[in-house]
Amino acid sequence: MLAPLVLGFVLIAAFILWEAYGAKNPMFPKRLRQEPRILGLTLVITFISGANFFSILMFWPTQAFNVYGHGTCHPSHELCWSPFAASCG
Repeated sequence: MLAPLVLGFVLIAAFILWEAYGAKNPMFPKRLRQEPRILGLTLVITFISGANFFSILMFWPTQAFNVYGHGTCHPSHELCWSPFAASCG
């Protein structure tokens, strides 16, 4: 039960070491360390956007079922608002 958590931490540490010492073309080049504030804020914004997307993936099907029912005769334009809402934040 604890193995996935431990494996995740080990793989994150291996990724950091690979990026720092082994990769010819790293995902996070060393020049990004010159401006750590920009990189940090970019990662925070990406995390927040991902959290928003994950919540839509989890809760939107339940909401759509409860609001529109489970029938197949509803037109699809009733559900078109979700991608627009997700892109607007």
